[in-house]
Amino acid sequence: MATNDLSKEEVRDLVYSYQKPEVTDQLYDFGKTLLEEVQSRAGRLNAQSVTVLGWSTAILGFLFAGANRLSGAVLYFAMVGAVCALVGMMFSVNALRTRGNWDWPSDQSWIHKTGLVQEDELKRYHIRVMHDVRRGRLAIVNAKARSIAYAEWSLILAATVLVAGFAYQMLLAKIACLVAFAKMIQ
Repeated sequence: MATNDLSKEEVRDLVYSYQKPEVTDQLYDFGKTLLEEVQSRAGRLNAQSVTVLGWSTAILGFLFAGANRLSGAVLYFAMVGAVCALVGMMFSVNALRTRGNWDWPSDQSWIHKTGLVQEDELKRYHIRVMHDVRRGRLAIVNAKARSIAYAEWSLILAATVLVAGFAYQMLLAKIACLVAFAKMIQ
């Protein structure tokens, strides 16, 4: 997929190519907005991951609570569902753990020697730092999103297998009732 992202060097060249300080203010404000958006998306993904983790855990708890009553083919459905729920839990935990790798600007990024000469120069440098930080955080947020997508698919698969197992169990019960009824009639 094509990307519109610029390299560090391209950003540096563009940031120092214009003369008007108003442009710097606009870029700076927009950079803050982009960083806030990435942070907000990370928060939403963390909440989504916690939800998937909760549902996966609930499925496992439900299966373990009733495991002694399962037998035959239904037990296999339950085991496959449990494995899928466990995989969903693992991907959810992975998405939550991903949050610790944020890039943080250093003191040198904040107080840059050459930027102390003029306010506009410092803002231009901060725009470059924001670009760098946003790129790093965006990569982490995208990794979170992939993990959550895998977790959700695992949860959906677990639920589907369990519903199929319960349908199979109900079908077996209906067949057993019909067989018993047929024997009574004879």
